[in-house]
Order: sequence, then C-alpha cells, then structure tokens
Amino acid sequence: MDDLVSFCQNWAKSHGYAVAKSRSNANKNVYIRCNRSGKFRGSIMNLSGRKTSTSKISCPFEVKGSIPTSKKIANKTWTLEIRHGGHNHQASSGPSSHTAHKKLLPEQILLQLQTSNNETYATNKTISNALQKICREDLDGRSPTEALLCILKESNWLVDVKVSPDTGAILSIFCAHPGSVHLARINHHVALMDSTYKTNKYDLPLLHVIGQAASNRSFTIAFCFMAHEDADSYLWS
Repeated sequence: MDDLVSFCQNWAKSHGYAVAKSRSNANKNVYIRCNRSGKFRGSIMNLSGRKTSTSKISCPFEVKGSIPTSKKIANKTWTLEIRHGGHNHQASSGPSSHTAHKKLLPEQILLQLQTSNNETYATNKTISNALQKICREDLDGRSPTEALLCILKESNWLVDVKVSPDTGAILSIFCAHPGSVHLARINHHVALMDSTYKTNKYDLPLLHVIGQAASNRSFTIAFCFMAHEDADSYLWS
C-alpha cells in the first residue's frame, strides 16, 4: 500500500499537485485524494487573531487502489482505479507549493552534507540512524502516545482519554487548547465537525471540531483521535 501511495504522490508531484490518503482498509483498498479535497467554511482565525486561509476547496480528484483478498490468488498486485481524474484548480508552479513535498529525506540531507563538505563519509543509513536516535532521545523511554500526552499536559492543553475497560487499550484521545475553549464559550452557536480519514501513523480517524465567530471567521475548537467512527465515539468526543 505504501508503495502505491508513494507512486501516486510522485506522479502528482511531477504534474503540479499533491495527494494524501483519504481512508483505507488494511490489505484491501485505499482511497487517495487531492490534498485540496474536503470543505472548509469561512476563513481561519488562529489563536493570535491573525486571519489565515485554507487550501480546502472540495477538489474532486480521487483514485482507489485495491488488492485481491482471496487466499486462492498467490501473486497479488495492486490495481489503481481512477474514480475522478480531474481537479477543480490549476496545477501549482512547483513542488514547494505543497507541504507534502517539503519533507526532507535522508538522501537529501546526505546530499547537502556532501555539498558543504566533500570529505563526508556518512551514508543514507547513517542519516536514518541519526534521525531515529534523535526520536528515541525525545521519547526518553516513552511510547509515542505517552510522549504526546505528556507534551499536551505540559503545554496546558485540556486532555481526556477514553480507555477500553476490557483491554486497557486507548480508544480515543481528545485535546483542546485553553484559548480555543475560551473562544468556543463566546461563540457557541455554531460547531462543525470534519473527520480526516486515517492519514496518521496509526490509521486513526482524526476528528476536527471547528467553531465560527460572529465575524464569520472559523477557528479550531478541539481535536480527537478515534479508534472507531460510531455513535458512541462521536458522543464521547
């Protein structure tokens, strides 16, 4: 699946676009959309009060990757289906216009090191190991989830965690910035919810709760990672 998504991303990059996983079922299918798909109403107001914009303009571009699930098929390959091949916006002038294409890869870091010092003996593996070491040091023996909760609490975010009574596994993580809560209490008449489908490492839907101020500007109220998209999970959030 990752190779298929990378192929689509590279194709989009060479044509002035960027894509992202919309939703997926492990070892079955994956839906890939333009990074400008989805809808966002009004303009965004961050906590500083500065007005910013959104790239969400409901672009319809979508492709679907699927792989046979039958155990009778030995050599399974992914099939790509174009569900909607057109975009509702012009191609960008270059990859730098898209956040998805700005990630610095180990080989790019190595190239920069070799350019500045031709006696560098590092390899791609050296860079990868160094990056992993930095991540381990940042985690300090904690799991990524534990580190996230610690950072949120240390930053005075409001946090709530839903845990399975049977297994003890985390089902949902809700978090909100105090400034966002303050804005929501003042502007509590309209609340929008937008679920981003499994675009993170753990394939969890991310619920984005959005408020709208009297000035018709939108602001983030809260986020919630959910293990399940059912009525109970939404009510808990």
